[in-house]
Amino acid sequence: MSIEVRISVSSRMGNTINIALSVLCIFIPYFIWQRQKPPTSALARSSNCRPPPQYPLIDRIFGLDLFFKNVKAISENRFLPTLQERYAKMGWTFGALSFGTRVISSIEPENLKTAWAVKFDDWGVQSSRLPALGPFVGRGFLSTDGPEWEHSRALLKPSLRRIHIANLEPFERSLQQMMSKIPKDGSTIDLQALFFDLVSVCPL
Repeated sequence: MSIEVRISVSSRMGNTINIALSVLCIFIPYFIWQRQKPPTSALARSSNCRPPPQYPLIDRIFGLDLFFKNVKAISENRFLPTLQERYAKMGWTFGALSFGTRVISSIEPENLKTAWAVKFDDWGVQSSRLPALGPFVGRGFLSTDGPEWEHSRALLKPSLRRIHIANLEPFERSLQQMMSKIPKDGSTIDLQALFFDLVSVCPL
């Protein structure tokens, strides 16, 4: 009797495993297909936006090849030239997949104007920037959205009036003075103090 019970339990467990594997076989390809699809949304459709050209990837599931290219460029201090080469090849706007995250990169002036000014409330940077920049610059116009961003921008805006930035030579001198205080032997330094000194003496 005990043997029959064991067989019955084993059979049920086998059926459960088979069902679970079947579900995975259905949903994993669907997940991969969803990852590969260009992103569409009601906002994109209402604005009559077309899907951007997609960066050619070897790894079309996670985009690991693009991620490691970026890591390599950063480690070689060639990230900005690498971006320039990428835009020269792909055009001013293109989509990509980097480490499983779908992104749209753009230097198109109208896109930047829309995201940063005309429809700023539809966009945001806090979710991606705050975890990375928060320990360095805190919560401010570079790392937050909404009321916090508006408050920081209102504090900064008077200093950026055209009359104040017509001549950047005094700012360049102050910046060079600050850079000269950074040790060149790789030793640790508190950059926050240097930045506070910069803004306190900066003629802007």
